[in-house]
Amino acid sequence: MENLPLVSIIIPVYQDTERLVKCIEALQKQTYPKNLLDIIVVNNDSGFDIKDILNDYKNISLLQESSPGSYSARNKGILFSKGSIIAFTDSDCIPSEQWIECGVKGLLSNPNIGIVGGAVNLFFRNKFPSTVELYDSLFFLQQKRYVREYKIAVTANLFTFKDIFYKIGLYDNNLKSGADSEWCKRVVTYGYEIIYSDSASVRHPARFKLGDLYEKIRRVTGGKFVRDDRIEEKTLLFWITNFKEISFGLKRVLKLEDVNLNEKIRLFLLETSIQMLRGYELLMLRYGKDTERK
Repeated sequence: MENLPLVSIIIPVYQDTERLVKCIEALQKQTYPKNLLDIIVVNNDSGFDIKDILNDYKNISLLQESSPGSYSARNKGILFSKGSIIAFTDSDCIPSEQWIECGVKGLLSNPNIGIVGGAVNLFFRNKFPSTVELYDSLFFLQQKRYVREYKIAVTANLFTFKDIFYKIGLYDNNLKSGADSEWCKRVVTYGYEIIYSDSASVRHPARFKLGDLYEKIRRVTGGKFVRDDRIEEKTLLFWITNFKEISFGLKRVLKLEDVNLNEKIRLFLLETSIQMLRGYELLMLRYGKDTERK
């Protein structure tokens, strides 16, 4: 690859310095030329100072975004970025050494490609995953399926061109969850293609704590509630839709084939509690609760 472009890497962070350091260290080992990396860390918590932990690293700009939400932070990074290509990852991700090289190669492989969604490989704390970790790995961050079936990619691992943001706009920072999906759909509607890259990979820890999983469920539920504009939905349709989604959640656990009976029972019980939480959250949102931050 000749005449390689400058790549801006945007990493939003919210009270996650320990994992941010691992992410930054992985970026220092990239096979892509170091002088063509523009690493931008956007701190999304004004009361949490992270400047000192970045002093030992080169090619890093630290920004502050006071508006809550990772999409507000990403938008701040986009406006500050210098590269013609923008790569997104999260503070809890560990990019492979070839991450940038392979992502850029995929993006430049065809003139009509506008998004590359790279692999997000979940890993566990111990040899055998907990029920929460297993659930997280089975039902979230399924990047290959997202790209190929739904034409969307999550910002844990996404490459695009900066000028696309000028054409179709930034992320919708009114959404606390799912703004990456909404933005990808705009890109595809505009006429660009989205492809999946298994080699442009990052590692991502599966959620270990039940509270962390519940927090994500609340956030995702709120994001979907806003995107689908369900606040004005008629009461009967609201509950019919909710019942269908609960049924789908329980059925998908029962249909799992690559888990043993004990794991399936534990996953089913967890799914039941998740759907109860989700139903409660929808009810609260319908009657005025604000969506969770991300």
